[in-house]
Amino acid sequence: MARTKQTARKSASGKAPRVRLILGPPASTSGKASKGISRTTARSSKTTRGASMETTSSLSSLTTVPSSPASDTISSAAPRESLVWTINKYCYLCHDGSRYLFCCDSCPRVICERCLGLVEVDPTLCDPDVKFKCPGCHELDERDAKSKWSPYYAFTRNEHGVPVQVLKKPVFMTGVCERASKAQVCADSILILHLVCTGMEHRGSLPQLLHMTLKEYHTEDSLTYEEVTFDLGTNTKLAQWIRKAGHLGARLAARDFGRKIIFVTVHSEVTCGDLFAGKNEGGEDVATAIEDFMHHVFSPPLHELVHASTLFMLTCGHLVAFEESFMAMKQAITRLRPEYTILFTAPDFISAVTKMFTVAYSIQVLIQGHTFHEILLDLLNVSLDLRMHTDLLSLRQLLVTDILGTTAIDAHGAILCPLDAQDVVPFGHGPNQNVT
Repeated sequence: MARTKQTARKSASGKAPRVRLILGPPASTSGKASKGISRTTARSSKTTRGASMETTSSLSSLTTVPSSPASDTISSAAPRESLVWTINKYCYLCHDGSRYLFCCDSCPRVICERCLGLVEVDPTLCDPDVKFKCPGCHELDERDAKSKWSPYYAFTRNEHGVPVQVLKKPVFMTGVCERASKAQVCADSILILHLVCTGMEHRGSLPQLLHMTLKEYHTEDSLTYEEVTFDLGTNTKLAQWIRKAGHLGARLAARDFGRKIIFVTVHSEVTCGDLFAGKNEGGEDVATAIEDFMHHVFSPPLHELVHASTLFMLTCGHLVAFEESFMAMKQAITRLRPEYTILFTAPDFISAVTKMFTVAYSIQVLIQGHTFHEILLDLLNVSLDLRMHTDLLSLRQLLVTDILGTTAIDAHGAILCPLDAQDVVPFGHGPNQNVT
């Protein structure tokens, strides 16, 4: 006979009985039966304008030579108080540090002297009255002016109200000047929160991959990673989780994070789309209804972290395959108000296929600062394994209103349809069967 072997499955689905979670009020009033902390690193960021700095031993992810983030010491040419953004830590062209990083007066970007082609830096370039315009802002200004393109001098100062070029010759870029005009190297403080249902395998998980990618661009004070296991399988375990979530939420809510990315790794029930809550007294899996799961997992004050975050639900597509569970998920999202929620439709979803998507997301959104919904298709274009495995649902909460917009994207990156919050969405039960 043919040789065979067994390997543990990675997909996040299975069967489990529904249980009632009775601690605290239910998340909805429909009357339906209701169906574990790691070290932290902190956040902060400071930069300089046209400052001279010493190199450090940290390595940039895009070069093999030592790089140096902008110094925490503000020079005599410090940024003006009128700047309301957080100035970047690294050159947006080479993603590296340098002895000199020149801060643009029109945006948060900084450019190193190497990418500007400056063999020697004249100290006058760091004078307080000298203004610097990065290549991206120069390109945008030229495009808006709709006139003949002018040479890029980069540095100017006002003399009798007239802008005068500081350099005698235009700047000839020597770096890789192929970034988008909006690209930068963001310095926003970031929280990565990973909530894992007990019994789920999470070694080498997507949140860990995201954390490793971002560490190259952050200090210990500006990047926080938390991985927490939860178990709501019994009333006693539920009460323990409520206390743990309370302490965790209070500690993290006191921090001012620029961006919050939340992952929930959990199984989904194959017959109704419920989400696994944990283990019962006998050690068996139990599931609970979506509204109760989201209410208790994100119990106060942990629910405050979800607001304006990006929420990745790493579970199989049974959650969205059933109308009842999908509509309950949309109601929970409307209540918790994350800015973006990402769901997957594969009935046997494997998170490993989203690794390229996660890396591209970290670079283009969290580092270069692009808006997620504007470059979503670009992220899918570089995620071949993801496109072969599953369709994707992107739910965007318009934070200034109460509108929840949903976009279904098939495995080839085609937008199947936009949906509004009131739509009842009948999803198919087979792979890649979405709304048409």
